[in-house]
Amino acid sequence: MEDRVVLYVFVLLMLLAVGVYVKVRVLPLLRIAGVLIKLIWRIRANLRRDFDPWTRQGRWRLLGSVLTVVAAIVAIALVAVMRSESSQNSKIITLILSIPLCWVTAHLAVLCFWRAKRLEVSPAVKPSSKDTRTPVIYLRSFQDDSKVYGRMEMTGLKFSTEEEIIAELVIKIGPLVAIGQPGDALPYPGAARLYMEMGDWQDGVRTLLLQSKLVIVRAGDTPGLRWEIKECISIVRPERLIFLFPLSRRKYERFCEECEKYFPCRLPEYTGRWIPNISIRAVLFFDSTWTPTLVPLRQKGLAYWWRSFVKSQFISADDLTESSEMRRALENTLQPLLRRELD
Repeated sequence: MEDRVVLYVFVLLMLLAVGVYVKVRVLPLLRIAGVLIKLIWRIRANLRRDFDPWTRQGRWRLLGSVLTVVAAIVAIALVAVMRSESSQNSKIITLILSIPLCWVTAHLAVLCFWRAKRLEVSPAVKPSSKDTRTPVIYLRSFQDDSKVYGRMEMTGLKFSTEEEIIAELVIKIGPLVAIGQPGDALPYPGAARLYMEMGDWQDGVRTLLLQSKLVIVRAGDTPGLRWEIKECISIVRPERLIFLFPLSRRKYERFCEECEKYFPCRLPEYTGRWIPNISIRAVLFFDSTWTPTLVPLRQKGLAYWWRSFVKSQFISADDLTESSEMRRALENTLQPLLRRELD
């Protein structure tokens, strides 16, 4: 009896540890109840009319589908063995071997799908001719691209990053445009990338700021971004400027020390707090007189977010229709600001 209790506790702790890591870093592909649904969904996506297995992105998507099938088979086999009459030693060995194998295949499947998604993004030399509206400019440090890329949400079994959600929110105002990192072989999904020569990138940024409908700045501490912030404050009207802060309190204070001299006002006290799987902690905006308002993204206690996290480990029919917590938090915070530009 004691051996069985120890086995159950060991299994529970292993599943909890894997679940936490997968939710935060690899996405919830190991939810046993939902793995078949996701498998069917991925295969359906790869059988669309525009799917071509002979293209680079097609091959990556096909490989991701195969790895998803492998992860599903391993997960189902693990459940079958744990429910069988096998000996406890066999179950422990199966558990030790299956969980790492399932995690590795699921992780590789995610990497394949996202590689294909990046291959499908076409780098832009100039704003899209299909959308001639005034663009919304997105400024950030290049090193933040990989950080945002590593945090994804799932809504209706569609995976999106924070940048993709922002691009979807601002599309009613105009296309989201960002400066592409020189030498970047594959652009990240989200904002359309404009690539400029190293010698004239500052003139290009000034031109974009003068033409912009709205400017969204993801705060950071690189010299290039500090120069862009200085130009924003001198060129852009305050009510058309939004700052996203993915910073801790200490880094926010450092940001104020370095950049507050550019602002015609004193920046407010920081109220941003950490949220699981979301990098942005607070949003700063101004009225026409440069009066600042800082809104924390986390309006509810940390206990609520952890309850939502635990609940999300068990897939239900709501996962096919409801927005994720990341999407809801960004929508609730940014949409009131974006309505000002539409009014």
